[in-house]
Amino acid sequence: MNNETNQFLAKDHAQLGAQLAIYEIEATASEVHGIACGLICSNTSMSTNLWSRLIRDPSDAVDEMPAALDRNLGSLMETIRLQLNSPDFEFAVMIPTDDNPAGERLEALAEWCQGFSLGFFAENQRSPEALPGDAGEIVRDIIEIAGANPEIDGDDLDEADRFLTEIEEYLRVGTQLIFEEIQDEIQSDMDAASTSKSDPDSGPVVH
Repeated sequence: MNNETNQFLAKDHAQLGAQLAIYEIEATASEVHGIACGLICSNTSMSTNLWSRLIRDPSDAVDEMPAALDRNLGSLMETIRLQLNSPDFEFAVMIPTDDNPAGERLEALAEWCQGFSLGFFAENQRSPEALPGDAGEIVRDIIEIAGANPEIDGDDLDEADRFLTEIEEYLRVGTQLIFEEIQDEIQSDMDAASTSKSDPDSGPVVH
């Protein structure tokens, strides 16, 4: 991840977190970024009020998202989609920068994984075992990280930084791989359907 991307994420993380706080939404910026990544990777169609259902308190009587926040979330998803489609491998997981305490960053990684799991399975009922290639194994790992509570030894900051970097890089590469393998599967299904329609011999034989 280049420094420009890191600076962009740091600014975006702060801005998104501030806006969520304005509207009294308890989901963190890292969790919301994870939700957006999960939605995109699972190729979920954005139904009405889906974002509201995912990040608002179920007891909240207001169903509609504030217009400004809705626009921001749409822009966030578009940015992530562009990053995942970029040949320059620009995608990165949104967590606080390394200027923040290691424990805070580790917690944000867990929140990101919780969000990814929530977004990925929001409308998608496929089990990880049914996903193509290595996508299922990575999704299972993300679910495991979301539910784990690893502790960082504050006395060994170098080891803590290495630990965080390894997890963050795994999630970055893993998310890219999930996205690409599911997109490849979708394209293969479309190609097969197109071939079937264009091939008169592929249809049922009528006697």
